[in-house]
Amino acid sequence: MPEEEKRSQQNNCQEINSFFPKFTLRGHKTGKKRTKPLIYLRENDQMVLVASHGGAPMHPIWWRNLQQTPQAEVQINHTILHVEAREATQEKRERLWPKLVALYPDYQNYQKRTTRTIPIVVLQSTSER
Repeated sequence: MPEEEKRSQQNNCQEINSFFPKFTLRGHKTGKKRTKPLIYLRENDQMVLVASHGGAPMHPIWWRNLQQTPQAEVQINHTILHVEAREATQEKRERLWPKLVALYPDYQNYQKRTTRTIPIVVLQSTSER
């Protein structure tokens, strides 16, 4: 494989790893650590997630776990952040929803597919390693 193509693939992998950081949280029933890659929006010093579950009628398990134990870890490339999760207020939701749909347009389709209001989850960093 030519060197230029290798560099291009490495850059693509770095972008994907940055776009889909690894979120690690504890299961509220088992206490076991669970890791999930999720799309996020950077909003000032916060990360914003959408608990869409593809428009399914129930919230995703990761959001139910965070509701019980809001502390989690986020790994972006080689940096690990300790974060605390909370649901966005209605005011913040109205401001963030258009940005999230611009980031990933299918969120709008997911909301149309379900009767539940899809939660917007705000992660605030508590420390960095």
